Amino acid sequence: MLSSVAIFAVSLYSVLSLDCDDYFECQAQTVGNDRLNCYGYGACSDVIIETEHGVRCDGDRSCHNAQIIADESISCRSVASCDTATLTTDDDIFCEGVGGCANAEINGNGKVYSYGHYGTVGATITGASMVRGYGYYSLLYATIDSGEDN
Repeated sequence: MLSSVAIFAVSLYSVLSLDCDDYFECQAQTVGNDRLNCYGYGACSDVIIETEHGVRCDGDRSCHNAQIIADESISCRSVASCDTATLTTDDDIFCEGVGGCANAEINGNGKVYSYGHYGTVGATITGASMVRGYGYYSLLYATIDSGEDN
């Protein structure tokens, strides 16, 4: 009896994770409430996701032109990994690759960190509680609107 209770408790809190490792593996899919990890080149480009979990875009152009709504953080950690994407979360957004969030639309109340060269070049950032640009020209031509927190 005790072992079946323990197994139920563990499975109750398990989070499904979708790993897209290969070249354009999950391209243009609509993804459910999973934790999404995009490691391959273009693996999650044009994907549409709304999740209670986080999203990692670690491959080159892995989340290009994606539409991502997440309750946890969104990480764009490679060359152009989230370029022209729409990123929405109340948690933090990390733009770490060269042009990681170039020309992206970034929405939410969390913090935006732009570490890569041209990290958020041309991006539109709306409602963020804080925006930090650490990379070379990381905020070049970016439009930053603090929303109601003027």
